[in-house]
Amino acid sequence: MATHLPIEEIREKLASALRAGRRRLVIEAPTGSGKSTQVPQMLLEGGFLGERGQAVILQPRRIAARMLAKRVAEERGVTLGKEVGYTIRLDDQTSAETRIRFVTEGVLVRQMISRPRLEGVQAVICDEFHERHLYGDLTLGRILDLQESARPDLILIVMSATLETEKLAERIGAEVLRSEGRMFPVEVEYLKQREDLSGSGCAEVAAREAERLIRAGKGDVLVFLPGGYEIGRARRDLEGRLGRSEAVVLPLHGEMSPKDQDAALQKYDRPKVVVATNVAETSLTLDGVKAVVDCGMARMAKYDPRRGLETLLVERISHAAAAQRAGRAGRTAPGICVRLETAMDWSKRPKVEEPEIRRLDLAEVALVLAAAGAGRLRDFRWVDRPEEGSVVRAERLLADLGATKGVGGDLTETGKKMAGWPVHPRLARMLIEAGALGCLRGAAGMAALLSGRPLLQRMAGRKGEGAEILWEAEEESDLFVWLRALRFAEREKFHPGPCGRMGIHGGSAREAAAVRDRLLSVSQAMGLTIEESPASGEKLRRCILAGFSDHLARRLDGGTLRCRLSGGRGGSIGRESVVRDRSLVVAAEIKEIGRTDGEVEVMLGLVSAVEEDWLREMFPADFSESRGLVFEESGRRVLQVEARKFRDLILEERKRDVEAGPETAQVLAQAVLDKKCVWPGWSAEADRLVERLEVVRGWSAGEEWPEWNQEAQRPVLQRQCQGCLTWRQANERSAVGAMQDWLGRKRIQRMGELAPDRVEIAGGKSLKIEYGKGREPRVSGKIQDFYGWEKTPRIGDGQVELTLEILGPNRRPLQVTKDLGSFWRETYPKLKAELARKYPKHEWR
Repeated sequence: MATHLPIEEIREKLASALRAGRRRLVIEAPTGSGKSTQVPQMLLEGGFLGERGQAVILQPRRIAARMLAKRVAEERGVTLGKEVGYTIRLDDQTSAETRIRFVTEGVLVRQMISRPRLEGVQAVICDEFHERHLYGDLTLGRILDLQESARPDLILIVMSATLETEKLAERIGAEVLRSEGRMFPVEVEYLKQREDLSGSGCAEVAAREAERLIRAGKGDVLVFLPGGYEIGRARRDLEGRLGRSEAVVLPLHGEMSPKDQDAALQKYDRPKVVVATNVAETSLTLDGVKAVVDCGMARMAKYDPRRGLETLLVERISHAAAAQRAGRAGRTAPGICVRLETAMDWSKRPKVEEPEIRRLDLAEVALVLAAAGAGRLRDFRWVDRPEEGSVVRAERLLADLGATKGVGGDLTETGKKMAGWPVHPRLARMLIEAGALGCLRGAAGMAALLSGRPLLQRMAGRKGEGAEILWEAEEESDLFVWLRALRFAEREKFHPGPCGRMGIHGGSAREAAAVRDRLLSVSQAMGLTIEESPASGEKLRRCILAGFSDHLARRLDGGTLRCRLSGGRGGSIGRESVVRDRSLVVAAEIKEIGRTDGEVEVMLGLVSAVEEDWLREMFPADFSESRGLVFEESGRRVLQVEARKFRDLILEERKRDVEAGPETAQVLAQAVLDKKCVWPGWSAEADRLVERLEVVRGWSAGEEWPEWNQEAQRPVLQRQCQGCLTWRQANERSAVGAMQDWLGRKRIQRMGELAPDRVEIAGGKSLKIEYGKGREPRVSGKIQDFYGWEKTPRIGDGQVELTLEILGPNRRPLQVTKDLGSFWRETYPKLKAELARKYPKHEWR
């Protein structure tokens, strides 16, 4: 079914390539060319899907998958869900008749867990690949491997409007097809001066510019804002600025109902302003838009180290994404794009988006790969390889959650169950525990709250009207306070007035409730029972522990909120926490705050009290007992410690005195090397010895001199600390003596020849030679000290001249020279008379 869309120009090229046996293609086509809707139909109409084969088109967003399927079904005159359908998380509109299926990126990867050969699928199309979503990269790698093994007949097409096509095509061995498209020119305007876009400022400035464009008769306007909150503010502002007869104002974002989303795409008898998130950047068709207002920001998924989860943060978009947005104004006629920043600020943006594999937590992907039998993260066929630190962190977390048999090991039965949940592994582990304990409703609520934006303002509500009902008598978990707040917001239908007075973000509560309900639907689809009555606090706290056992902390004392965490870290429970008198806690949020002194303060948030007995029941293999020597920093002494540990976190320890011996010397030495205390018995003489050693190492290439590194320092320290139990005892001994013993008599003698500590002068006196890194040896003395010297003395077997700093009686430099003879002949005669007049009591030769 040929159309008049620009993508039609590649129809014959596509068919020729496929008939020639090409199974990997890259299609580059600009925004509005029709590639998302037409390429799947070209495959079907050309017979390339066989009699019953299916084309699966990956979309980065649910709204795009649904709307594109609806559009293609309308074009083909079929019922949605029959020949054309879509599958997104918690919504499947397909049947046995479906030949063209739009899916979100994670759906196909999870499908490959149960159907690794993708039976019934004849073509996979990765759309909008330039956005470099993690699951898009993962799908590409899986399909490449599948083509080269069990499915050489499988067609792979990668499509994008902005992509380094040649580079990608070379990497995957694909042929490139291009459609030039028909883009009209778009005039770009910038703000003349920087404006405050924080808080509601972004929405206010966007509404002002959209009003200006409507009144100027620029046609329909598309406004890009980061999220639902900003969209709501801008919409209310615009409705106040524009009368209903002037324009219709419509929101568009992924959390809206399908009916409300469809309304934004309809045609009206008057101009419309569509206020949207980045869902409107690509794929969706918004006819009539000739003007774009771009705030230059979007909510992007990033790894949040505080919770060990992914979260959505507002970030600046790249030039490539901004070009996509501007292109929306030039699809049918010349248009205009207003960017809410100055031209200078625009120039500082990144050129392209950073791939998600570089900014997201990889634990979920590692779990999916293992469940699909696709190997480990580091062995996978990535377009861009993940950083090793991210891989290690993901594998460590899966092991801690009990999903794998050790770090990087095979999946456990628990891990296989976790892979079936469409959430982060932490939350999946929580929900599995909840299913076993019969507390899914409460656990789903906590999982939803943890995966979204903060529900409560910091300390807000405690002094508000009736806000004490959130905190009243609660001392077991901060998340229980959040659950109360969520229930309150639901009763008030998320109205911003009552919610605001309680310190609750109504929008965040609405999002959390929707996620909770979706999780409960998944639970029911898995055959799990949802409890009718509220679950006990103990059960819910066990669920939290299951998902965040690596965030376990032990209170150090009852008088403060200080804690000890795994990895030897120290931290403090946040002052707003309701959990204050429990010895063991688990934190769903750990935040590191940099201080002005360069140190990092670790704060524990969303804290829940837990019991050691629960740890033993859930993670019995992670307990251990140890006995060893430690350096106690407060007393600067060596003690014997018997410890009971959960992983590397000490739960209980007993300290005893110990007798001195070789092992105690090793512990003291290591404490110095770890900078827990300064080197005992160190002196300026020790500094000079080190300087002289470095000098002779550089001067005597033919001789073997040891390097003064940690490997050398360890035996010196151990020698000095032999027989000591405390730093004070070791401090009574000379570091120089231990260093000289280490060097040996012959080397000390040779060092004295090459780089002596002092040089003799008249009258049996001597001057100290100063050695320093990066500078020449120097002697500093009064002019009378050098009487009797006719030329500059040499050291280093006569190869190195000393630098002489000649001082006057007032100890101020008169001359710095290596040529003492020249000084006596030329400079000294000129100085002598003046110096003798000023200092008559000194000797002047």
